[in-house]
Amino acid sequence: MLKWIREGERGISSETIFEVLADHPLLDKTHMDRNVPHDPSDFYRCHKLLQAVPEWNGKLNRVAKVFPHWQVFVDNWDLLESLLEQESMSPKLYAALDELERVMYAYPHEQPNLKKFGMIRR
Repeated sequence: MLKWIREGERGISSETIFEVLADHPLLDKTHMDRNVPHDPSDFYRCHKLLQAVPEWNGKLNRVAKVFPHWQVFVDNWDLLESLLEQESMSPKLYAALDELERVMYAYPHEQPNLKKFGMIRR
């Protein structure tokens, strides 16, 4: 964990995950909304954090409890990981993140349309 703080690839979304799961503030007050991953690079940094601290895998629901607009991302995390593994900077990953961001404040009342990416959540 300390190695990630010193040497890891960091962005606001990965730092948001860190803050919640480590219960340790990293961000200043200007980032009060604790941004979600907006593009493949953001998501990759989140992925790298979870690789660096594997005991946090499966605990992302804690992030959504603190920041409810993260819930649609947490619920579709495995699908995003699958797209990342297929091709890290995939246009499909970018489009999926964009679709999740589109519905994040209306979720779960409005569901993301991930079928167009060949992804159906089970």
